[in-house]
Amino acid sequence: MPVLQSCRRCPVGLLAVLAAALALAACSTTHAPVVAKGGTAARPVPVEAAEASSIGATEARLRLALAASAAIIERDGAALRVRFPAHSAFVMDQSGLLPAFTAALDELAHVLHGQKQLAVAVNVYTDAVGSESYNLQFSQARAQAIASYLAGHGIAEQRITARGAGEAEPLVVGNSPEGRDLNRRVEFLIRALSS
Repeated sequence: MPVLQSCRRCPVGLLAVLAAALALAACSTTHAPVVAKGGTAARPVPVEAAEASSIGATEARLRLALAASAAIIERDGAALRVRFPAHSAFVMDQSGLLPAFTAALDELAHVLHGQKQLAVAVNVYTDAVGSESYNLQFSQARAQAIASYLAGHGIAEQRITARGAGEAEPLVVGNSPEGRDLNRRVEFLIRALSS
């Protein structure tokens, strides 16, 4: 009770406590059977609803875990998209991972450990400067570096796909420095494993 009393004075603290409690409740793997009035078992939850619930729980946990990072987290239908600007992820013009980004990857791996039914697609994009073939190879090397890092931190390789997309799918069309910076990015698409 003292925690709640101190949180009443600090609305941000209360939100953090509530978010953590919801995330822990959503991650629980043991549930008592649900029985409707009259002693009959309740209907099972449809698979789509269970997947949406799992994505929702994962979104809440990632928002909490990655709050201090450069991550942008968005729902994309039945999936979750987590985007990082490339300048916050990699050493300039290399596929080496920056320490702040590896800390974010550690958090992502930790969340994925508790959600074994989810897969993660790693997509890395470049800007349009340089040749298309170079950008494709360069982005593939970066995507593979991230996939290897996640696999090395306990995420099964079957749950990870890595794709270097090069300059495809730009967020911004044009050649302004700001547009190029937005197009250079890492995106994680998290969704249910295909059966």
